[in-house]
Parts: sequence; C-alpha cells; structure tokens
Amino acid sequence: QLEIDGQSPLIAMVLGWTAFERFVFVMSVLEGYAVRECAALLACTDQEIIATKSRVLARLAEGSWRAATVLSSPRWNALFAGAQVA
Repeated sequence: QLEIDGQSPLIAMVLGWTAFERFVFVMSVLEGYAVRECAALLACTDQEIIATKSRVLARLAEGSWRAATVLSSPRWNALFAGAQVA
C-alpha cells in the first residue's frame, strides 16, 4: 500500500477535505449521528449535511477500493470502538 508522507492513502485523502467535510464524515458515517443531529451540532441545514455526506462518500468510493477495505477492517473498527490495537 502506497504511503504519502508516512500516512495511508485513506488518511491523506481525509486530511485533504475541508474541516466541515471531516466533521460530517466522522459524525454521520463513523459515529452514526442522524442528519438532523449533525445539522444542529454544526449549525447548518439538513441539506448541507446530506450533500456533504454524499460528496465525501463519493470521494471515498472514487479514491480507491483500499479505502473501503480499510474502513471495514477489524483494526479500523477497533480504533473507533476504543479497543487496544496491537
């Protein structure tokens, strides 16, 4: 797997997004907040959340099949579950 400045392609891709895109991705995709909850917490409209979520998911899909592999890996899931990873 190609690394960019010591980072995985997935991390490099996410770091290239705007702060708003990263917040929407983490809140809606990784943490499972509802659109309405994200909009309230980020002081924006439901439509902005929906459009941003669609855009970042499309970028992941276009970026590489590796992104989907990494996101579904036990290591990634363990990191977000707070478990220790060897």
